[in-house]
Amino acid sequence: MNKSLMMQMVKYQVELTAPETIESEKGLTVDNLLDNLYDVNSHRELSLPSPLPKTPKGLLSALRKKYKDDVTDISLVMNHFYPQEFVYFRVCSLEPELFRAFQFFADEFPQLKLGFGKIGKRGVERYLKLNEGLLELGGILWPNDKNAHIRLRIMLFEVFADLFKDPEAYKKYWVIATKEDYWDSFDASDQIERWSVNKEVSDGDIVFLYRTKPVSAITDVVRVDGRPEFYPYLGWDGFFVGFKRLCRLDGIPISQMRDDEVLGGWSVVRRSFQGVMTEYVPHHVYNRLLDFVPDAEKREHGLNPETVIPPSVGGTFTSEKLFERQLVEKVLRDWRFKFKRQRIVNARIGSQTHPFKIDHLVTYRDKRITLFENKLEINTSEQRTVAMEQGLSYAKLLGLPTFVVAAPQGMWMYQVNGEGCKEVDSLRFGDAVKRFESFRQKLLSFAGLKG
Repeated sequence: MNKSLMMQMVKYQVELTAPETIESEKGLTVDNLLDNLYDVNSHRELSLPSPLPKTPKGLLSALRKKYKDDVTDISLVMNHFYPQEFVYFRVCSLEPELFRAFQFFADEFPQLKLGFGKIGKRGVERYLKLNEGLLELGGILWPNDKNAHIRLRIMLFEVFADLFKDPEAYKKYWVIATKEDYWDSFDASDQIERWSVNKEVSDGDIVFLYRTKPVSAITDVVRVDGRPEFYPYLGWDGFFVGFKRLCRLDGIPISQMRDDEVLGGWSVVRRSFQGVMTEYVPHHVYNRLLDFVPDAEKREHGLNPETVIPPSVGGTFTSEKLFERQLVEKVLRDWRFKFKRQRIVNARIGSQTHPFKIDHLVTYRDKRITLFENKLEINTSEQRTVAMEQGLSYAKLLGLPTFVVAAPQGMWMYQVNGEGCKEVDSLRFGDAVKRFESFRQKLLSFAGLKG
């Protein structure tokens, strides 16, 4: 792939949006800046240093102290006062996509060769290095353009984020919790124009709405209307989408959910919906929630139960990362294997080099032996097939003899065989220790190792 040509395509995409955005940001005042700080901090007011330093170096130093190295707030203020010297960088869940883009283009554009894989909430020094590289790149793409900083922001959070996003399969059901006083507009009609969600929510997904005190119950079922859009100046991670109500419920109180055989084991119920914004609903939990939806509403809106494998530890985890840290990585450490998580591997296809993200690339005695393709939930053969095909493509590119598909429901080992693969072993996380040791020995044996 010609990466210079692809960057020109990125530039073209930026130019489709830039004129309208630039026009909207003309003449922004300090009041506008304070409004943006208020919004990006999820409606928490922040003030500026007083007195305001007169130089970029002085302002940066004052902001680092006042905002405790918060990159989002610091870059927002620096960009406002010194737009030709500082790009606004919103620290959010899009960092994996952005850094895949940086690595992809780094060979052709060394300004994006950074030496680290994220900025992080308080990574000011990393931000400053990225800022330097972005400004150099902006000088190449948009020379002598006083609005290059706006074009760079569009490039990051609209074009790069979309191009390098990992599609999330089978995440169809969600729960959102929010305060009762936020619901006035929703109760007045059957449409919420915009609501905050996380980036994995997709058009058509089903969402259960939980209202906190004094209601403390799931009261509505809605369908996502459109794809989430990212707004770098808004709070709650910046993603918003429209909802269309499907039906109202009599209410499923938290007290009833705690006593329910299925819902009582749901992690969000166990913590009384504390900290819940948008979280995944496991299929077996979704099926139980459907029991509270009137039959006529289920028929009208096509709300059908999912076929599920009886859960062992399924449903315990609210994110793939949590499952990986608490189960997959514990097993790998018990096996005395080394691993790299979210490993970006450059693989050649023909004459082109492409980056691929491996959930866990596993080594033993400095030799790559296998990889893990992890999913938050595998309840159907179709879900496992998708994960298997993804794992096979990565294993073939890396020349690995095996790969493992892992989910809370279990682990499946596949041996790469010519252009395809075959399942050679499987286990559940609740199996006996000797089953895990047998699984481990097979992985080593296929890699030509003992241990």
